[in-house]
Amino acid sequence: MSLTWKKKALRYLWFPLVFLAWILLLWLVSSTAFANWLDNFSAKSLSKSALLGDTFGAFSALMAAFAAVGAILALAEQRHAVKRQMFVTTIVAMLDRLQQTIADTDFFVVQSVQNEDGTVDERTVASQSGQSAFYEISQELRLFISENFIAGMGPEAKKGLAVLLYPGFYEGYKDDLGHFFRQLYHIFRYIDEAGDDEQERFVKIVRASLTNAQLLLLAYNVIAGEGRIKFSKYISDYSILHNLGFEDDELGDIERALVIERLGQSALVSRTENQDRLQANFLAREMANAHAKQELRDFLNNNGLSINYGVKWRNETLNGFGQKAK
Repeated sequence: MSLTWKKKALRYLWFPLVFLAWILLLWLVSSTAFANWLDNFSAKSLSKSALLGDTFGAFSALMAAFAAVGAILALAEQRHAVKRQMFVTTIVAMLDRLQQTIADTDFFVVQSVQNEDGTVDERTVASQSGQSAFYEISQELRLFISENFIAGMGPEAKKGLAVLLYPGFYEGYKDDLGHFFRQLYHIFRYIDEAGDDEQERFVKIVRASLTNAQLLLLAYNVIAGEGRIKFSKYISDYSILHNLGFEDDELGDIERALVIERLGQSALVSRTENQDRLQANFLAREMANAHAKQELRDFLNNNGLSINYGVKWRNETLNGFGQKAK
């Protein structure tokens, strides 16, 4: 039995405990009366010997109360175990269905071919299924948005463009993506409503099963699609996008900004990660890494060498801890 469940048991069993306290009090009073009776015992007081039986009667009631409380605790623990087993069984079944939905998702590359008679046919020249299909869909979405960027368009306009274009793109994959999003929504909803003190644990299990492509598509759905109505609450509360990695390009910056502005930083960073980031040993390692990278940057600059390694030099983790943004 977990510590949390013990606290719940005490909260729900206050009445039996109060009843037990009253029985104990009565037994003490009866014991006192019995002691007084012994002090005043005489041959003439034998008619009052029934007090002895009453005293042991109270003691028997005390033992019965103890047994009753034990039975109630055992029953409550059994009910909790049955409830938890039902919850785990349901979650496993829901995850199995989700994986089947992912496996059934397809992505097709269709090419138009002109026939000799002038007619045009569409032929499938490539296809992907399962996790690969989600990756291809996410990349097609990003390409679709990027190709519509216009020179001189500012960051806010580009955010608006991404939000504007997503619903139309989604319609082309609604059968597969819609099924995936609905199942995922009901999994997190069930965990939220029935998970009790193990919500965080099961959220992590589900979250870890999602690929980066699926998380990116989910982010678009809760920002500009149907998920913005109900799903967004769970995205923020349980940091469902915690494992989402953004591409190191212009659209990646736009996507990160959209998630933070529309869903909040909590959608990306869980409570436990925030606590871990504040640990002294973690900060010490990050500072050592930042110092080593700065030494490399200084060496490259001093020798006239390029610092363009296709990566960001700035360490986002250490912002606010003394590191200068580069």
